[in-house]
Formats: sequence, C-alpha cells, structure tokens
Amino acid sequence: LGMGFLPLVVLGVVDLLGKERRAKGVGWLIVGLCGTAMTHVLSSYLAHLVVGVLGAGTLLGWLGLKFRRGWREGEGLWQTGLPRLALGVGWSAGLMAMVWLPLLQGLSEVQVGLQVARQDYRDYLLFAPAADGTAYRMAWAGFNDVASLVVLGQTALVGILWLGLRRQGQPVEWLANRGALLALVGLGIAIPWLGWIWEVVPGLPYLQFPWRWQPVTALVGALLLVATWRDRRRLGGWRGRLVFPLGGILVLGLGTLTAMLVGLWPGSDRAEAEKSSRLEWLEGKRRVDPLSFEEGLRLQDAGAARFLGYTANQVYFRPRGAEMTLHGVVEAPGGLEIVTGEGAVEVLSQRLESRAFRLVNRTAVKARLLTYADAHWRAELDGVPLPIATETPSGLMLMDVPAGSHRLTIAYRPPRGPWWISLIAGAVGLLVIGQKVLEGRKRRARLV
Repeated sequence: LGMGFLPLVVLGVVDLLGKERRAKGVGWLIVGLCGTAMTHVLSSYLAHLVVGVLGAGTLLGWLGLKFRRGWREGEGLWQTGLPRLALGVGWSAGLMAMVWLPLLQGLSEVQVGLQVARQDYRDYLLFAPAADGTAYRMAWAGFNDVASLVVLGQTALVGILWLGLRRQGQPVEWLANRGALLALVGLGIAIPWLGWIWEVVPGLPYLQFPWRWQPVTALVGALLLVATWRDRRRLGGWRGRLVFPLGGILVLGLGTLTAMLVGLWPGSDRAEAEKSSRLEWLEGKRRVDPLSFEEGLRLQDAGAARFLGYTANQVYFRPRGAEMTLHGVVEAPGGLEIVTGEGAVEVLSQRLESRAFRLVNRTAVKARLLTYADAHWRAELDGVPLPIATETPSGLMLMDVPAGSHRLTIAYRPPRGPWWISLIAGAVGLLVIGQKVLEGRKRRARLV
C-alpha cells in the first residue's frame, strides 16, 4: 500500500524536473509523499530517497551543462525545477509534522535498534552466504539468492530499454536516463564491495534488505517498457532487434522468480500439514509458556514452528532497559495486581487503550499494571491525576495507591504533534490552490 503511492511521487518529480516543468507536479509530489508517510515508514523513506536521487541527477546535469557552456549561458537554477521540488518536499513535511514528530520522539524511547541488529544488511547483499548454518539463516540465504537474481534481472531490463531509448529525444530520453539512474542505485546498494554506502547514507541500515528498492526499479522498468512500445517504429538497427526479445525473456524470467518469492506454487501434502501446524501456533490455538528472548532466538534459528506462538511480542517497542521475556497470545490486555500492601482489586473494564479498577485497600499499596510503560499512559485516582513510575527491570507500570476504597482509571492518550505546523502548511496550500484557480479563471475570461 505504501509503495502504491510511489507512481504519484515519480509523476510529481517528472512534472517538476522534466521538459515541460509543470507546477502542478508539486501537488502530485505532496500527495505521494504524504500517502507513503501515512501508510508505511520504510516506503516513505524510499520515496524520499527516490526524490533525492532524481533531484541530484538533475543538479549534476545542470552543473555539467554550466561547466561546458559557461555560467552566463543557459537556464538558471530556478528554471531546472529544483527549487519547486524542494518546496514540495518541505510542504509535505509541514503537513506531516503532527504525525512524524511524535513518531520520532517515540522511537527514541524504545529499543527499536534490536530489530536492525537481527537483520543485518550485510547478510542480504548480492548472493551473500548465510551468516551461520542454522535453518533460519539458511532459509533467508535461499530467499536472498532468488531476490539477487531479481535485482540483476530488473536492472538488466532497465539497461536494455535505456540503450534503445537514450537518443529518442525529450521527454523519453529524460525518463530513460533518470530511470537508469534509479536502477543503478538499486544495484549499487546491493553490491558487496559497495557496502560502505550503507554506512554513509543516513537511515539506510533500517531498510535491512537491499531488495526493498526493487519496487522502484520495477516501476521504472514498466514505464520504460511503455515508452519503448510507443516508440517501437523509431527504434532502428541492432537496438530495435534486441530490445523486444531480450526484454520479453527478462519479463518472463522475472515473473517466474516473483512467483517463487511469493510462494504461488502448490505445496505437497507434507508442506500443507506444516502450514496448518504453523497457523495453529500463530493463532494462539496451542499453549505457549513464557520464554526468554535468547531462547526465542534459538527457536527461530532452528526454524521451530513453536516460535510463531511468540511473534505477537514486539520487544523492539518496549521501554529501554525493559525485560525481554516473550509471552504467548493473551485473551485480554494486562490487568492490575498488588505488589506490596494489603488490598483487593475489582476489574470494572479492561480494554486495550483504557482500564478501570475498583481498589479496596486496608493499607497503602503499590499496584502494578501488567503493561509496558510508555510516556502517553495517564492514570487518575478518583478523578485526580496519579503519577506512574516504571518498574526496573520489568518495564511495567507502577502506581502508589493510599488506603481506602478508590476508583483507578488508566488510559492511553495518543501523542499530539505540533498541529499548528500542519495547520499553517495546509492553509498556505489552500491559498496557493485558490490563487491558481483564480488565475485560471481570469486567463479564460481574457481569452473569451
């Protein structure tokens, strides 16, 4: 779904940087970038990388032209469309501020880096060997071998099409050149001896797998296939004779590899039985006891189906320093228990984002909510705010409740970002759109 917004991003960049340089590209760019930001964080990162690569290619082309012709000749930087491109990226950032800034703050408070450590990009470069001999790593290495063939095949497809289109004139040549650049980036981040790129580009290690870029290359290949078909009569010589047979072979081959990756081939009876068993673990139909994180990793490495019973756990999003015990699927969210003191707990309501309890305490008690702490939980005792502490090392929530009968409510309040930034960005956008509409009406009136 996130990558589904990528064509809008590419359309916006082409409108802004292509030959016609239409201002409406800002709108397509904003819709595409905001769409990816609202659906999938890694797709959003990829979309911004696409914009950066295409913008950098245009900037380098403009600088080369200036060096060849002299700085006083040719178009200025504004005419390249790059300032409008930067405006569109900044505009979308302003619209998404109320979503992105709380997310970034939340990521800084949890141990999300554990996930990146488990899936190291070095293990997924082109035809990288398995990190060890465990079933888990061997399975990933086999998957990576097929993905590596896809990377090479899609890059070759774009290269073949580029050879046929590179001298066809604008805008086809522009599309072919920029498409080839995007495909080369996807190939470059997958080549083992270019692994240093992952350490240089900010945030790139969080992609984990080089082949996450391949939807970009696939989109470029599809666009170039359409452009090649439209210009097939102008393709002469050896290029015209090679493009279609080689392109057809690669498309069929890539379709086969894609089917292998997504598992479209029917399995044997044994494979179907194994799938059914794994589904039972995944759906919580089999009992699983608490397990240490290290033992869970060993189960995962061994390829044990029992590990699936623990995949509801998101240890990466627990507070920093919290315990790492894996638990099975539960019927209800965590309840309240008395840690110290004498008291009784009655459950009034127990929903995911809010809990209510009646406490009857003979003495002051310390109560523990069996839910991991987060800065956005709020507790109230008889309608009065009650401080929440984080227990060490469990990472669960603790509250001090005095003697007597009390009503304790605990609710999760979603983080609120700087809505005023997004409001200003939206208001400016409406003003600009309104101005464009009025200019269009005046222009039509003058023509009439």
